[in-house]
This record gives sequence, C-alpha cells and structure tokens, in this order.
Amino acid sequence: MPNFRRGAAAIEQAATSKAGGNFRAFVPEIQWREDKEEKHVLFLTAVEEIPTIQYHDWIPVGTGEKANGETYTRYEKFISRKDPAIGESYDELEDRLGVKPKTRQIAVAVELEPITEMVKGRTKAVGFSVATDTYTRKTDNGEVEVTQPKVGLVVQAAQNFFGWLSSYDASRGPIEETPMQIVRRGKNADTAYDFIALENLPVDLSALVNHIDGVSYLGNAEEITAFVSKLPEDDGEAASVIAAALLDKRLEELADKERYDELVNPIEEITQKFGGGSKKAAPRERPQRASRRVSAPASEAPEASETAEAPEETNAERFARLKDKIAQPA
Repeated sequence: MPNFRRGAAAIEQAATSKAGGNFRAFVPEIQWREDKEEKHVLFLTAVEEIPTIQYHDWIPVGTGEKANGETYTRYEKFISRKDPAIGESYDELEDRLGVKPKTRQIAVAVELEPITEMVKGRTKAVGFSVATDTYTRKTDNGEVEVTQPKVGLVVQAAQNFFGWLSSYDASRGPIEETPMQIVRRGKNADTAYDFIALENLPVDLSALVNHIDGVSYLGNAEEITAFVSKLPEDDGEAASVIAAALLDKRLEELADKERYDELVNPIEEITQKFGGGSKKAAPRERPQRASRRVSAPASEAPEASETAEAPEETNAERFARLKDKIAQPA
C-alpha cells in the first residue's frame, strides 16, 4: 500500500495550506449532513496514524438501478494519482477533466450512545456504549437480521475538523481515549464544527467487538470469521486492530490504480454534484505516467534523533504489532 502522510505534522500542514465486481461492499462512513446535527463519537485511529490525502469525492461514474427499477447516478471517491504517497505525475480527474482534489484526513470512529443515571433528580451521562443498528442480510438459508456497530470512516478537512482534534491530542490527551460531542454548524462553504471533549467518561467497546461480523465491508462471512477469531481479548486493543483494518482497506481501495482506470477512463465530462456546472474533458493525449513510488520522500522520513528519543513503543509500532498479530496463522 502507498506510504501515506500520517500524523499531526501532516494535519497541521494541511490546515495551513491553500491547496485544495458485481458486489460492491457498503463503505461505512460517519457524516454530519445537516446544520446543527450532533453526534457522540470516539475516534479509534490515533493522530499519528491519521493519513492526509489528496481526495476526489462525489465523482459520477455511471448509473445504477434500485430494486424498484428506478435508476440513479453512481458516485465514487478516489485518491489523486498525484498524491505524494502514489507519486504519479498525471491525474486524469484533474488534468483531463479539470477536477481539483481536496486535502483531507481520514480516520475511523464509532458512534456512541450515552449511559445515563439519575443524579440529584437529573439525568446525567456516566459513560458511553457503542451505538448499533440492524439490517437484513440474505444468506443461503434465507434472510437473517444482523446487528452491526456504527463504526465508520470520517473524512474531513484539517481547517475545520482534524486540526482541532490534533491540537487537543497534543495538549490534553489521546483522542482515542476521549469521547467527543461534535456538532455541525452551517452548510457548504461556511460549515464549522463544535467539539466538546467528554473527559474521564468510560466507553464500553464490547458491542463493536461482539458485532463486528455485521460489518460487511471487512469481507465475506468466512473472512470475517477468521478475522474475529484472531482479535485480541482486550476490547481496546481489538478496537485498534479493527480500526486499522478498516482504514487500510479503504486506503487501498481509494488508491487502487485498476479501479481508478476502470471507472475514470470512460468519463467524458464531470457534472458537479453540488452545483458549479460541468467540467469538459481535455484531449486524451497525456504525458507518460511516472512510476509508482512505494516509499515516502526523504523529506518526510523521521530524523534518526526522533527514533532515539522515543524508546517506548509508539502508537504506530503498536498498530503494526497488533496487525502482525492478527496476520499470524491461527
């Protein structure tokens, strides 16, 4: 997988920058769609593991058909081929179709439900559990009702979202240990977010682990069974492994060259989903693409002194250790 820019330094740089098969698994996302929409969430991806990407969102790639026969426009999302982690010199969406990518961060979080008690005649939150919902899954034995945790990917900008989280992490404590109340304010270009850190309140992550087999994005039933069988017994460590698996799978998908070429090459023009008219394609002649880079440039590599000054296990090392543990044969 490409070596994406990760951590607080990449978030800070983005915050101050002016740059902008037959079966398709449902990509779980957590979004704040409306003005004043509020959610309680816990981020499972540590700040050091949050990648900064050049992101194309809401790209129309054809039509689909609903069960009732109604057609709809299919939209997909991609990482720019010019993203430093991919390292190509030509991005068809930008250079041929005129769509500029946006600088975004991507992390995994879970939605939470408050656990309340009556304290002096008032209802007070004393902790949180992972929120769940249900859906119907078709199997060889008929339809079954499945419970799934509300775990998903959060894709937002540094300027009005991840910059605040990175600052909080640096000054107060790890975001993966602190439940957050987040409220959207405004719409479109004027959107901002209010954050309230709900410190020292415990989070019961058992519903995430117990119902992770309901998250179809992780694979088919056999793959999920094998994945679950290797999860650490500690719910916190298991949540970290789940988050890493979801994030890595989505990054690989967004950066996949075959998927990009298959879906983008046929596009003749882009009609903007949220207004702005159409972008007509430039001539298809284009420069030869540079070879794919598989490592970060030297300027992004850690200094030797940084490694020497951190003898304790870092979050990145912990994630790698836990992922390796999962990858070992049963």
